[in-house]
Amino acid sequence: MSKFKKIIRSFSEKEHRLFLIATAIFVLSSIFKIGLAINGATEVIPVSGGSYREGVIGQPTFINPVISNNQIDLDISSLIYPRLETLLDNYDIQENGRVYVLTLKEGLVWNNDKKLTSDDVIFTIKLIQNPEVHSPFFESWQGIMADRTSELQVKLTLSAPYAFFADQIKHLLIVPKSVFGHLPPDNLKLSNYNLEPIGAGPYNFKSFSKRKDGFITQYHLYLNRKYAGDKPFLRDFYFKFYENLDDLLKDFRLRQIDGFGSLQPLNPQTDFVPKTNTFYLPMSRYYAIFFNANNNPLLKQRNFRSALAQAIDRNKIILEVFQNQAKKIDGPIINNSENDSITYNPSASRKLLTDINVSTTSFNLVVPKIDFLQKTASLVKENWQAIGLTNVNIIELEPADVLNQVIKSREYEMILFGNVLNNNSDLFPFWHSTQRFYPGLNLSLYSNQKVDTLIENIRQNRTIETQKQQLDQIQELIKQDIPAIFLYSLPYVYIQNKEVEGLTIKQIVWPSDRFNEISHWYLKTARVFK
Repeated sequence: MSKFKKIIRSFSEKEHRLFLIATAIFVLSSIFKIGLAINGATEVIPVSGGSYREGVIGQPTFINPVISNNQIDLDISSLIYPRLETLLDNYDIQENGRVYVLTLKEGLVWNNDKKLTSDDVIFTIKLIQNPEVHSPFFESWQGIMADRTSELQVKLTLSAPYAFFADQIKHLLIVPKSVFGHLPPDNLKLSNYNLEPIGAGPYNFKSFSKRKDGFITQYHLYLNRKYAGDKPFLRDFYFKFYENLDDLLKDFRLRQIDGFGSLQPLNPQTDFVPKTNTFYLPMSRYYAIFFNANNNPLLKQRNFRSALAQAIDRNKIILEVFQNQAKKIDGPIINNSENDSITYNPSASRKLLTDINVSTTSFNLVVPKIDFLQKTASLVKENWQAIGLTNVNIIELEPADVLNQVIKSREYEMILFGNVLNNNSDLFPFWHSTQRFYPGLNLSLYSNQKVDTLIENIRQNRTIETQKQQLDQIQELIKQDIPAIFLYSLPYVYIQNKEVEGLTIKQIVWPSDRFNEISHWYLKTARVFK
């Protein structure tokens, strides 16, 4: 070592400088090579830990998936209650699709440590089927017999084959019989367990906070280590509740929340902050103007309906109302609406109106008081006025009044409204003639025997190629009949801080479906050897 020091001291100033540079290069290159070797031999993986805070506008009411259709309730329920899919060891389809035999996994428990068995599955289905419960899923489960064959096995018998029943089974959220089984239907909504739920999903309820005026400010969930599915990496999950979008966005910018979603369009240029990920998740929902010809004789004329359709500039609506975030459609099957057959042609509309006396006739369009629908209606009115329909009245009502009064009684000439398909291929609730009156959702009171037959065939045929051919036929028949003016489909907009990773879901039916892959979300990582 002393010889090495003597050699160093013998260097000239220039040689000393070159030596230091050479040494630094050697050290850095060695570190670089070691780094490459480590990177090649290891990988970064997500690890357990961290908390996620979801911002929500509004309030929970009944965190019970059987009795609530409040979107906030369903969001929280999807994390607390287990989907039947995660509880199944296997299922068997018998008798040409009329019988489903479900076998549960061994050792399932609720978070109060009581066993989760076939009794809970049967109880959930029968609770939904009970008309006194008023479940929003009542119609979907009619005509299905649920029988217990063992503690771990359930037999479901359908009155007729239903090609999409497997999906319906998988996404059913199960509630505990031990908690709700002793309650009469009238008392179901009074249970404290609707705000302090007992579940068996990926997370357990821990606590909630509220102000003195009763406004719930936060829900705290924690990881359920006994969950039957893939366990999430995130240890804690919080829902933070807000009265308006401005307050939510303020907290998001301050990093008080990690993510939030919106069914309504958001403007990324003004509403968000840097270092965020914006996801536009396609949904099977579309918006249209539905005609009720029973309340206005002019609407019985196909030429008149065609004139109304061709007068609407949907490109302008999508640009001005949605900043091009919406997708233009021309029929009820969203995936089949790539080739737009309805063009904006006001001159053709005027020509179609030549032989129709519309100068003194008034037209009423019912619109829910939702910002983007009100803006859409305003632009539609401008388009119709431009072709000579001067007496167009926009009737704006609260969404609840539209649902509970106008739609229930079918008291409208035209209504701007949205349909959400549980399955992209199942049009029965919206376009089959048997669904023309409440509680059916055929808002145009549409009746076409060919369409009815095709819809019924699709429901009984599990061959995807055959379904597609029949859907194409339905799309063309409905487009020819013009029972509605199909406008656009909207995605669900979901925003997260960039620190959050793992959201990979490509399409959803309901907003709560964004949590279907919650087990993939993570905040923390570690490097491990391959």
